[in-house]
Amino acid sequence: MWFNILKVDRFARIKGKKGLYDPSDDTVTIDLDNFTSRGKNYDDEERTTEFSNVATHEYSHREYAKELNEAFDKALKELFDAHTSYSKGQGSIEDTENKFQKLLNYVIINEDFAYASEKTYKNLRIHDMTEGSTKSVFNQIIDWMRKQLPKEDILFERMVNRLENGIERGVGWRNSIFYEHKYLKRK
Repeated sequence: MWFNILKVDRFARIKGKKGLYDPSDDTVTIDLDNFTSRGKNYDDEERTTEFSNVATHEYSHREYAKELNEAFDKALKELFDAHTSYSKGQGSIEDTENKFQKLLNYVIINEDFAYASEKTYKNLRIHDMTEGSTKSVFNQIIDWMRKQLPKEDILFERMVNRLENGIERGVGWRNSIFYEHKYLKRK
């Protein structure tokens, strides 16, 4: 019965996260132990708001996945194919970088969409949260890509630096527009 009330597929431990949407089985998992509001200094309204924001955020990822997961998966496969070719000496770092940038655009938009769906002041800090989530995905992919390279590669490392800087600029630019539109235009 409580599943029908709380509308979450499962409660479980998730290292370092409050919630997680898993597109492989279309489930949302919440870890109440990672909530900031679990302490004695918070009231029920604050706990409810935090739970609502986390659940809404993860369900936003679910809705995004319904619309764009096929395009995201295609962009990811294109990136892996381009990098595999590059690591074998058959492709270019420019092609790999272009494919990576395309993928990062999907990641940034997904996180922007999820954070923008939350209902509290946290939207004012959307830049910091989107950048952190995007860099987490970025770092996981970069780790995999480094393992594919036969040796250290200066062109690859330069690409990584350009993409990291692009994430910071891209997220900052998108979120400054969001902030201006949502908060400053009201006045």
